[in-house]
Amino acid sequence: MTSYHLQYDGASSATLWTDLVGLSSDLLTYTYTVTSAVQAGSVYRFRYRAKNIHGWGPFSDNLILYAAKVPDTVTTVTVTHEGTFVKIAWSLPASNGGLPILGYRVLIEEQDGDYSETVLHCDGSDMTIRANRYCLIPMSVLVSPPYNLPLLDTIYATVEAFNLVGYSAPSALNVPGAVILTEPLSPPVAPYRVDSGTTDTRIQVNFDNLVSPNNGGSTIISLNLEWDRGTNTWTSLIGGTYNSLITTFTVTGLTPGSYYKFRYRASNLFGWGSYSAESTI
Repeated sequence: MTSYHLQYDGASSATLWTDLVGLSSDLLTYTYTVTSAVQAGSVYRFRYRAKNIHGWGPFSDNLILYAAKVPDTVTTVTVTHEGTFVKIAWSLPASNGGLPILGYRVLIEEQDGDYSETVLHCDGSDMTIRANRYCLIPMSVLVSPPYNLPLLDTIYATVEAFNLVGYSAPSALNVPGAVILTEPLSPPVAPYRVDSGTTDTRIQVNFDNLVSPNNGGSTIISLNLEWDRGTNTWTSLIGGTYNSLITTFTVTGLTPGSYYKFRYRASNLFGWGSYSAESTI
């Protein structure tokens, strides 16, 4: 080979070709950079041919390039609570790289340290999510596979913007904000007898409100006390059909010498938790 002849179309859709190097004087270079009159976002075509002692060969197929790069890195990601959802929001990149941003990839940290996206709930190419730059993910998704995040664990996310050229570098992780919240845990202490309010025909039981972490990280809305009168059937006494935060209850009209069972559970924004252990009084 004695020369390589490179041309480009100047963003003319291959209707006008301009010689760059290798025609007027022989040149065997393998790279060339166009630095003038380049319009961001425009499409340019390049082609070349080779010469030997017998003359020029045919031109290559066209190489199609965008005068663009990947978007700049997203600078800010926030993760906050919004009801029973987690809101992940992010800032607009400083530059789109010369081409429209087609979407975002939102990656959430799993318990094992890997990162994955939940396209069903946070599809960054969705028109609305792309425009608003946030998505809402049910908390239940983050406590399930593949995330398996435990109660009160901090939720971390990183975001990448993409255009036709490709994906930006991932953003820095959000500063600690939202944590995993769940329905209440099983109360650690069963309902217990209050001797001063108990006789042979009445029983007073107390039971405790729940605090973190047993409240699931969320304020308790209701405490539901139930009893079994010896029939293997549980009946709600308080806090089941309507909310109640009362922590003491007295049942009357009992049969002297009989035993009764009591248990309770708690609810918060995410629903009812498991029952406590049973107490027999």
